[in-house]
Amino acid sequence: MEKIANRLAEDGHDVYFMLGEEFNCKGVFKTITYPAVPDDMGIDMQQFKKDLTTGLSMERVYYSTTKAFSSICEKLVANHDFLQSVKRKNFDLVFIDMNDACAYLLVEYLGTR
Repeated sequence: MEKIANRLAEDGHDVYFMLGEEFNCKGVFKTITYPAVPDDMGIDMQQFKKDLTTGLSMERVYYSTTKAFSSICEKLVANHDFLQSVKRKNFDLVFIDMNDACAYLLVEYLGTR
């Protein structure tokens, strides 16, 4: 994705990456940061880390990951000030991560294809 972003920026386009506050990304593109992941994602992070490292319960890892992403998405969609600030940028084109279900909602909200 970075190669595409750099090429578009070199051709004079305004390119943005939307990232959580916890990421630090540099490039010829601009970033839009959304508030950090909430601590109240509804999962036991200690158990989640243990499940990831031991591989004992992939079903539980999947469930916890889905629950965490849902919580993050709910918080993002509820942040009207943030959504309005992004919508005012009036994007022509949006690339999304296929693994991020919330990105589909954001693109729909922005009215961009």
